[in-house]
Amino acid sequence: MSSVLCQIEGCIERALLPSLKAPVPDVEALRAFLIIPFIPLFNDPTNYATIHSQYGNALLNMDAKASKVIGKS
Repeated sequence: MSSVLCQIEGCIERALLPSLKAPVPDVEALRAFLIIPFIPLFNDPTNYATIHSQYGNALLNMDAKASKVIGKS
């Protein structure tokens, strides 16, 4: 993996995903939930423990209002 991709993965893992906490502050912040699955690193199964599980936990812990906005419920 190139160093740029490693930096991007690290930023997503250490900064972006931990910042996705309930309740989500506003509708604009919900865009991260819609964008993350389209990041190429998300398609790599070796990122399960670092990216997939954090994303899934953040998505499942969303409050009802935020879930409705992104179409989860």
